[in-house]
Formats: sequence, structure tokens, C-alpha cells
Amino acid sequence: KGQPEYQDTAAFARFMGFFGQATNSVSLFFSLVGTSFVIRRLGLATTLLLFPVMLFCILCIVGLSPTLDVFFFALVFVKGLSYALNKPSVEMLYFATSDTIKFKSKSWSDVFGARGAKALGSVITDILRSSMTSLIQYGGLASMVVNAVLMVIAIAMGRKFNELQEEGIIVGGDPTATAKSDDLEMRPFTAAGSSSEADEEDGEMKA
Repeated sequence: KGQPEYQDTAAFARFMGFFGQATNSVSLFFSLVGTSFVIRRLGLATTLLLFPVMLFCILCIVGLSPTLDVFFFALVFVKGLSYALNKPSVEMLYFATSDTIKFKSKSWSDVFGARGAKALGSVITDILRSSMTSLIQYGGLASMVVNAVLMVIAIAMGRKFNELQEEGIIVGGDPTATAKSDDLEMRPFTAAGSSSEADEEDGEMKA
């Protein structure tokens, strides 16, 4: 009696191992070849929007052909894009924030946001697990709604990031320190040299 259970467990372990290898391989490929290239070519705002757009396309493909092979490759592709494209783009948004804001926002998003989203997905899956047709229909609908919200957020965050970069504003930073750093960046090196020479001349006159 224990043999079929062992075979099922072993088969599941092999499947998850193959899934992990495929996901990490896709993520590594995108990280080495595509991440920096896409961000440089398209910009951060467009790259942030690229993930929900591609996710929408994948959801449409899964809805049109809900087979196990399609589900597998869709999950691998989504996981790979998330690790190699979406997460690096989201991390770059913190360039426009201070260390304090970054610490607080990352703590909330990583702990509450990510875990809450996974918990909500698990609840929907558990409720609809008795019917695969209902799971595909209503689960796909919920995914579409979440993806639409993600798309709106990506557009808003991309525009806001570009505005902050153009104005040189750091969210949560000290405006006085920012103004001083901008003033120092605007001073040419010769100006510092002329001021030091003036100090030397003053010292010679005093001597």
C-alpha cells in the first residue's frame, strides 16, 4: 500500500525539481542577456509596464488552451520574468527614496504585500479545487483583475519615478542636503582651486 504513495511522492518531487531547474534556467538566461538591455533600451517606466502586459498575454493563452503543458510553461515563463525583469525594475524604484523610506516600504511590501497576495491566491485555489473548470474560469478572472491593478500601478509608478529623476528629488530625503549637494555638483573644479588659492594668498598676507 505504501508503494503507490511513494511513487506519487517521488514523481511529484521529480516534477518540482524539474520545474525549479527550468525556472532558474530561464531566470538566469534573462538576467545575463535581457535585463540590463531591456531597461537601457526601453527605460524603467516601460519595463515596469512590460511585465503585466506579458502576464496578460500568458493568461489569455492559458485561458484558450488550458492543458498541463501550457500551465507548466506559463508558470516557468512567469517565474522567470518575475525574477529577472520585474524584481530588478521594482528595486530600481528605490533609487528615488531615502534609506528610511526604502526600509519601511520594503518591509511592508515583502512581508505583507507578497505574503498577502500568495495567501489570497491559495484561498481562491482551495475554494475552487473541486472543479478544475471553475478554477480556470474564476481563478483566471481573479488573475485578470489583479493584473489590471498591477498595470495601473506600474504606469503611475513609472511616471512618478521619471518626474522625481528629472527634478532631482529624493522622497524622504533632506531638502537642505539635496540643495547643498546640487550646489556642489554645479561648482567646477577650478572654482575650488581658485578658492584654495585665495586662502593661500590671505595666509601669505597675514604672515
